[in-house]
Amino acid sequence: MAAPPDVVALPLEEALAALQKAGWQVRVRTTSPPRSAPGGGVQRVVRQRATAANEVELVVAWERYAPAPRASAGPRSLEGGRPQPTDRP
Repeated sequence: MAAPPDVVALPLEEALAALQKAGWQVRVRTTSPPRSAPGGGVQRVVRQRATAANEVELVVAWERYAPAPRASAGPRSLEGGRPQPTDRP
């Protein structure tokens, strides 16, 4: 079988349609930056590789991300258990 069509940077839906039309089975994995949440846009293909004779793996990511909400652990001490500088010799 010929190489799969290059679908990197395409929206996921377009990539799936092109690969399935060409006779490829597709596995999709999602990636994202650490401590983030999808912020909108569409999912785009950021990586593609053939994993078997008629199978392609796509790695997709959302176009935009937002920082994930952080759990509040209450007020933090500025000392943090570390020695603090002093004016004394």
